[in-house]
Amino acid sequence: MDDVFGPSLVSYVTPEIGRVISPRIDIKETKKAYKIVSELPGLDPKDLEVSVRDGMLTISGENKVEKEESETGYSYVERSYGCYCRSISLPDSVDTDKISSVYKNGVLTVTLPKTEKAMEEPKKISVTTA
Repeated sequence: MDDVFGPSLVSYVTPEIGRVISPRIDIKETKKAYKIVSELPGLDPKDLEVSVRDGMLTISGENKVEKEESETGYSYVERSYGCYCRSISLPDSVDTDKISSVYKNGVLTVTLPKTEKAMEEPKKISVTTA
């Protein structure tokens, strides 16, 4: 998969956002598409964005801190709050006009359909003897 997506499977921090949580992703390939799956628990779908620009797919969002009015404070917190951002350089074989995404039960699935040319079977060349 590194040959297809290259070393671009990295997250980045931008000055506007500050500290960014890099969501982990799985990439699956089928004959017709790539699928990127990322767990983003607790994220409200309205705070989630998937975009494509100049061959880069960006998944970003913000998991906002729940504000509770209470006299007791937290003793221990492990849940992550803050901005999520992950950018992935797309291979030329992706049809960027047909990318779709679904967010269900805290899991984001982005489907990256392959171009018709990328799905073509390789042309077999006959080998003859001299």
